[in-house]
Amino acid sequence: MGRLSLRRKRKSRGSRRARRNQGSTARRVGILAGAIVLVAGMSYAVSRAAVWGRRSEEFLLARVDIRGNVVLTPEEVLEAADLDMGSALLSVGIAGIESTLEAHPRIERAQVTRSLPDRVVIGIGEKLPIALLGTTSGDFVELAGDGTALPTVERSGLVDLPIISGVGGEPTAGQAFDSPEVRVALSVMQEAERIAPGITSEFSEVRIAPGSGLVLYTVADGAEVRFGSGAQNTRDLARLAAVLSHLRGHDEAARGIDMRYRDQVVVRLGGARASERPRREGAS
Repeated sequence: MGRLSLRRKRKSRGSRRARRNQGSTARRVGILAGAIVLVAGMSYAVSRAAVWGRRSEEFLLARVDIRGNVVLTPEEVLEAADLDMGSALLSVGIAGIESTLEAHPRIERAQVTRSLPDRVVIGIGEKLPIALLGTTSGDFVELAGDGTALPTVERSGLVDLPIISGVGGEPTAGQAFDSPEVRVALSVMQEAERIAPGITSEFSEVRIAPGSGLVLYTVADGAEVRFGSGAQNTRDLARLAAVLSHLRGHDEAARGIDMRYRDQVVVRLGGARASERPRREGAS
């Protein structure tokens, strides 16, 4: 009797273990089936997203945000981007728009992103003008730091920049003006700005004087700054920045500043005092 009872107990334990194993297997199968259904649903949703974006009126391009423009107006950037307003947002070719914008002579780099449900964001970095070049026809053309002649835009007339004079030729909009003298003048202004930010706002004109080298004229008192025909280096520009700062700090005017001597600057004082000079109005 005792043996029979023991066998029954062992058989009962085995049955319970089998039922547990069957339940665990069923749960694993259920979880796996659910995961397959979930992944399939996600794949279907992703595959259909482009179709929904092209067919649904909720994803049509209605707004464009322009960022980073300085001289160019938002309308000019939008025109350069050549966007088709009202088109399906997900059909907008981001890379193509960026390439189109960067082909513009005034745009150095561009980044375009989509923003659901109906917006595109355009960020640009402009080629900013650093000088005006006087041409033989009597007009003025804006030049970027790399010598590119920038095409005229709405705000061109508001730019207040030093004028490079004494150079012949007619620059072509969108192309670099090939002139060694102009390259030297631009290089001097860029280096001066690096040494003393804002100093080029003190220059009204940079003249290429044959046989005399580079000559600057200041805005405040019309002082003539002579560098000579040699190459201008960082030390020369640092000395000029120090002299101009000293003159403004002491409310003094200079008629001439001669940088042609080694390790010294000759300053001829005179003219209107700083407090009596007319202010230079900047671009708005």
